[in-house]
Amino acid sequence: AAHRAGIKVIGWGFPYLWDPAADARWSADAIAWRGPGGAALDGFSPDIEADTEGVALSARRAQVYLGLILEMVKAVRHQERRELLEAVALLSGGTSIFLWLATQVHVLSPAFFKPVMLGGALVFLLALLASATLGSLMWVMESISTFGAIISYARIFAVGMASLALAIVANTLGGGYSGAFSQVVLGIFVGAVAHILFFGLSILSHILQPARLHWVEFFSKFKYYQDTGHQYRPFQRTGGG
Repeated sequence: AAHRAGIKVIGWGFPYLWDPAADARWSADAIAWRGPGGAALDGFSPDIEADTEGVALSARRAQVYLGLILEMVKAVRHQERRELLEAVALLSGGTSIFLWLATQVHVLSPAFFKPVMLGGALVFLLALLASATLGSLMWVMESISTFGAIISYARIFAVGMASLALAIVANTLGGGYSGAFSQVVLGIFVGAVAHILFFGLSILSHILQPARLHWVEFFSKFKYYQDTGHQYRPFQRTGGG
């Protein structure tokens, strides 16, 4: 249908780069593909980027990991053995889950990252055994939650996509008025009001969502709400009559 309309069709592929020979084979298959009536691609565009594209230590993972590291520091300062073991378990367990999923979808090389994944799982198991408490079994679910905290940052992308959809809705509402001059003016007014309303909602969402991510996904990792340090007493008598 595209060719009949005079539109050229360009194929696209994402090479994993950790297996160049396999990348070359499936790219050649795409270029050599022929459809009914001899239809073929007019060109092929490989998206060559980093071999860890999408799974590198991005700001999202770094922020969640930083929260767990801060929890370790706090636990050492306050001599809280169980809290330290919990942070170690969540860090290693969450990393193992992330690497396992990445290798399953062939984004990361299983040959290289499998030992790292198994090492993380071993550290998690040792921390679980060292805690010697039944409640520590919940760390298994919390490790999955740690991975979920990283994925939760995708909500920023979702909010951006929603903003685009709302802008299209505003254009559609305004474009529904045509014909007489008064209708065109009304269409411009409706479109402008819709754009202002949706723009305000988008700005509000882009403020609230990052704030939520900081409080829930980041701050909760070092348990800011249950610090066991010295009680803060800003006003107290230090001497005198």
